[in-house]
Amino acid sequence: MKNLITLLFLFAATLAHAQDSTFVSIYSVKNQTERQRILFHQQQYLRRQGNTLHLIKMDLEWPLSLHFMAMPSLQRYLTKELFGRESEVVFPAIEQYLTSKGEPLTQMPDEPGLRTYYEMVSLNMMEYVEGRYVSLRLVNRVIPKDTAEQVTESQRLITYDIASDRVLKTKDMLKTSAYTPDRDDYLLLQMLLLGAIPSSFGEEDYGFYLGDMCLMRVGAFFDLGIIMDDDDYNSLGAVPSGELQHFLNKETKNMLKAEIPERQAVSCTPQPWFADTAQVYVVAEELPSFRDTPEDIYRYLRANIRYPWLDATLDIEGRVVVQFIVEADGSVSSPTVVHSVSPGLDREAVRLIMSMPRWKPARQQGRPVRCIQSLPISFVLSSQE
Repeated sequence: MKNLITLLFLFAATLAHAQDSTFVSIYSVKNQTERQRILFHQQQYLRRQGNTLHLIKMDLEWPLSLHFMAMPSLQRYLTKELFGRESEVVFPAIEQYLTSKGEPLTQMPDEPGLRTYYEMVSLNMMEYVEGRYVSLRLVNRVIPKDTAEQVTESQRLITYDIASDRVLKTKDMLKTSAYTPDRDDYLLLQMLLLGAIPSSFGEEDYGFYLGDMCLMRVGAFFDLGIIMDDDDYNSLGAVPSGELQHFLNKETKNMLKAEIPERQAVSCTPQPWFADTAQVYVVAEELPSFRDTPEDIYRYLRANIRYPWLDATLDIEGRVVVQFIVEADGSVSSPTVVHSVSPGLDREAVRLIMSMPRWKPARQQGRPVRCIQSLPISFVLSSQE
């Protein structure tokens, strides 16, 4: 069913250990345009504050052509929603957030009586139309362990209008009549959204409410809240553009169809999420390798690929190129998409890279060293699909 997608937001609360580390963005490749490069930061951190442990999973992604310093409204919104502090400089906000969780640890302490919190901070790109808008999903989740406290979670969908430097929420994109109860458009939109509720809820009585929305090339995603048996559930429903046009306000329609205006250039230097001065080799005497033969890496990719539902539904295919670092211990870090196809395929390519077992590291003068590696991953739908 093309107008339905349900996302399950899972956070693994069974981590045996976590390790702080820095993130590196590679800017030395001259033959890639910035607009093709997507920055990914996927890392786990273990912090201690007195008798409290914080196991933090951070999952952030961002197109490098969107300079934070050129977008103060978006930057203030993101830093406040994700890290609890409003700032026009996002990178120090991230570092301050981690510092507020205590001192870094390299392994789980074996002490009784410690309170543990599993936390996730997620910023995922849902759509990016260069020069026009970017749609984002923000998630904060805190799972207490061995305490009476409840799990807390917040999710937001937004669209950022690049030309006007404005964060758009649901009411900013829909006609007033579409989100005002007892109006005809409101009832029509509710009927449309009923089709985006998962059939797994069956024929039982339930109510639902419209949460956030964000724009996509194919239409829009809506965060739908479902109320059943005194419990709340969330589902992300997709509504095709043809069915959505009637409910969009004039400003949104103009933004989608107007010529992309030229913005005044803002002088700024791309920055990594975190600084790291450790040397990374581009070429080494012995390059990194995966298992025993060049074919092994493609066998691994074919065996482990999960084609994203939406991309498969829309017949999206293509080749994503991911650049990453093979660390001196053979682990993989710092993925950057240097050739993008779609947010869904980009995200799956990064997941495949980061889930790989250890590589054989590069060697320089007989010792293992950090080295940049690039890997193309092709997404092709079979004829049966």
